[in-house]
Amino acid sequence: MPPLRHDAETFYAETHYERMVRRPGGSPRDEALAAAQLQIDELKVGFLDWLNQQLNQLSSALGELDADPAVTSRVERAYQVCAQVQDVGTTMGFSLVTFVAKTLCEVLESMKAGAIYDKEMIDCHINALLYVAKDPHRSLTQQQIVELSGGLRRLAGIASIIPGKNDA
Repeated sequence: MPPLRHDAETFYAETHYERMVRRPGGSPRDEALAAAQLQIDELKVGFLDWLNQQLNQLSSALGELDADPAVTSRVERAYQVCAQVQDVGTTMGFSLVTFVAKTLCEVLESMKAGAIYDKEMIDCHINALLYVAKDPHRSLTQQQIVELSGGLRRLAGIASIIPGKNDA
């Protein structure tokens, strides 16, 4: 059989972002990174206050969830607050806060997908989050507290396989 001939042409499509990066002007890369790091350092000053406010909101949202876990808007509210903590923790130098918030988000995602509410699991995560957000624990890494990080990973895994009301 003779080889097939194709008239297809491969071409490169430039994105809007790539065009913006190539525009003249702006700052050299090293200067832009230094300026960004300076802004992050300035934000870190108020980060602890912000983190405490977020943790209070999260505790409140989880308290509402505890009152009636069947209300999906309560699960969503708790998830949104937790996701905000997860999103900025590492940027501000709190990688352990990000890790614990991530595992709590996984538990809440499982609930959004139909897993049953487990108060002890939620309490374990919020207590761990409050623990790692305080000095001197906030500068620790997952490797330094293997038992806590491993336990939270196992709990998040368990939450993903717990059957919901419709599965039982």
